[in-house]
Amino acid sequence: AVLSGGNVSCWGHNNYGQLGNGTFVATGFNSPQMVQGLVAINVVAGQFFTCALLSGGGVKCWGDNLKGQLGIGSNTNSEPQGISTPQTVEGLVAVALTAGNDHVCALLSGAVVKCWGSGSNGQLGNSATSSSYSPQTVPGLVAFALAAGSEHTCALLDGGSVKCWGSNNKGQLGIGTSANAFSSPQTVPGLLAVALAAGAEHTCALINGGGVMCWGSDSGGRLGFDVADNTQPVIMPQAVPGLLGQSTCPNMSSADADGIHCWCNAGYTEDSNISGTCRVCSAGTFSMGGANNSASCMTCLAGTFSNGVASTCSSCVAGTYWTGEGASSCLPCFAGSFSTGGSPSMCLSCVTGTYWTGVGANSSLSCFKCSAGAFSDSAGASTCVSCVAGSYWTGTGANSSESCLACSIGTYSFGGLSSCLICPAGMLGTVTGLSSCLNCTAGSYRAAEGASSSGSTCLRCHVGSFSSYGASSCTNCLVGSYGTSQGANGSDYCTTCPVGTFSNSGVSACVNCVAGSYGPIQGASACVNCMAGFYGVVAGTTSSQSCVACSVGSFSTGGSCSSCFAGTFSTGAGASSCVACAAGYFVAHNGASVCIRCDAGYFETGSGVTKCQICGAGLYGTGVGAGSSDSCLTCAAGTFSNGGASSCTSCADASHLTGTVPSSCTNCVAGSFASSGGRG
Repeated sequence: AVLSGGNVSCWGHNNYGQLGNGTFVATGFNSPQMVQGLVAINVVAGQFFTCALLSGGGVKCWGDNLKGQLGIGSNTNSEPQGISTPQTVEGLVAVALTAGNDHVCALLSGAVVKCWGSGSNGQLGNSATSSSYSPQTVPGLVAFALAAGSEHTCALLDGGSVKCWGSNNKGQLGIGTSANAFSSPQTVPGLLAVALAAGAEHTCALINGGGVMCWGSDSGGRLGFDVADNTQPVIMPQAVPGLLGQSTCPNMSSADADGIHCWCNAGYTEDSNISGTCRVCSAGTFSMGGANNSASCMTCLAGTFSNGVASTCSSCVAGTYWTGEGASSCLPCFAGSFSTGGSPSMCLSCVTGTYWTGVGANSSLSCFKCSAGAFSDSAGASTCVSCVAGSYWTGTGANSSESCLACSIGTYSFGGLSSCLICPAGMLGTVTGLSSCLNCTAGSYRAAEGASSSGSTCLRCHVGSFSSYGASSCTNCLVGSYGTSQGANGSDYCTTCPVGTFSNSGVSACVNCVAGSYGPIQGASACVNCMAGFYGVVAGTTSSQSCVACSVGSFSTGGSCSSCFAGTFSTGAGASSCVACAAGYFVAHNGASVCIRCDAGYFETGSGVTKCQICGAGLYGTGVGAGSSDSCLTCAAGTFSNGGASSCTSCADASHLTGTVPSSCTNCVAGSFASSGGRG
């Protein structure tokens, strides 16, 4: 049910979410449940789903979607049994809906018909028998009303003719046969109607004279032909007895003759062609019924409408309008406008600085302010105009292009922005209002973002580097190459270093290989040192042949020679290292080619020494090259040494030695003598 104010409430079974309250309860609800978020003007229900026509012409559906009957582009049930909340059917501006078991058809504002859902019996009218998950146009129709049965659909066309399509096993299409199903609209012959209704397998039409004609299944007497249970289908429209005309008397002419005053009911008027009968007031008209011409059909005023058989015209609801008289329906307000209801004959334009892209807006609140970076300078705008490239605007609701400000120096805009963008490094913005920044030319660069003044420039690349357009920095020439000019715009300006030279990156010249090294290839990042034991005396050579063997008494680990240190020696040319003097040997100077043996009276236990150790006082050594202190012998009694001696010395006359390891002799005391040396 659609409540006052447009709210929707549903009740009953809910195993597929068809009540739209966000739940699945198979046992259902026996009291109305509110469907959240809808402002509707009509509701239709299928077997296990429901659809609502919204005030602006949009459509939302919920419930079972196994055959695409929700029109959302797929047959997926996002929840286990269905979809329990309203889903938008995209791209529709409708004025009426009808639903079958598993399909829906919508009448659009331009009298076009679109259908979706199950098409197994052609009930979508699109010449196919497959399901469609989104609305499909039924071709060739200019319709004013729709009615759907379980698996068939009928449309009331301009002029009153009727076309039907879909299942026809009970003759429900009214085309003279009960054979087959038809997937494209079929004309119901001999019928001029003003309204339609459909049951599961039958259809009825209210005809222009006020009568009713029905066709299809008559099971249970549903066609009104006074037959208890007719199992034979009725394949052509048949009049329902007793329903010709609508008045207070069955036959107006007979009643008048008897002096009884009769008149047509509201929504009808006397038929001038058939005396004593009433005919329906057509769509766009109404009558209040009764005598004294009050039953005349009168035209609905602008801003109102009727679907026929109306006692009064209905006001166009908020979000719709009609400018002329005699409307059978109202049109949704076009983009950029709105109506608030109360029989509007025209929609009000959104004011400057605002816009509305959709149709059927029912309040000025529907008109949105233009976002930052855009404006609308005329009323009734469906979109806002972007600020042009090179300009911006920070606020909302701008109503003139003059609101857009030029971008400052060092910034730019490609249009429609709330602020300007800073020119990136490698680019310049030296004037205001730029739509793009200027690239630094090839061979130059700019490291900083934005230009702070009109004098900002790009800098030339230094010698030994280059750049392409829009560079934030220059690229150094690779190692092994060099550049000779500023502002180079490509690596072609980098020259390879010749043999005998090398370079690091970003240099203006190559460096000669130093003496003791050589450069055998072009583009070298380093030179090759002479091998160990060799040295060079000339810079910038290109071959190892420039390297010379180190002389005797020197060595080289590569590049240059050094003298062997004291305590070491080398005996041949080209030594890569010096040899330490062995125990018992020494050398006191650098650059030795041989080591010297320790003298008699000296010894050395270690290697690589620059002098030998001395045999101490009272000791002597007789051999050279001693490698141990054991080679030092003790002087005998009556002899002595001062250290470093190869032999001991005998004491002189009048002196003697009394101890061991003497370093000197002692004079005889008074009253004693030694007549010869060497006494103990």
